[in-house]
Amino acid sequence: VLVERNLEEVEGGFCWRTDPRLKTPSAVRLTENQVTAFLRRIQAPVLLLAAEDSQYRDGFEKMIRERIQAIANIQVQYLPGGHHLHMENPEPVAEHIRAFFEGESTDEKS
Repeated sequence: VLVERNLEEVEGGFCWRTDPRLKTPSAVRLTENQVTAFLRRIQAPVLLLAAEDSQYRDGFEKMIRERIQAIANIQVQYLPGGHHLHMENPEPVAEHIRAFFEGESTDEKS
């Protein structure tokens, strides 16, 4: 999927293309207190499927843990994989989503 979406045919072959918006910082800036306030107001059940090997996990464990704790009704599951977990490991991702919507708990909250 990523290859199809990010390849561009050029004379003599192909080249990678990117969306420059992905490299632009968000105009929305929230403090950690503001983020936590938003998270505490979530009333719906939440499923967080997180990649065990995500490059974005290193250095953010404390912040992630605090944000998870701010959500009252959250199920957390860490699965093998990286940033593109849903493409690297689709079967377990789909199974956890199915179980979540059917009301089954697979929580590993941390």
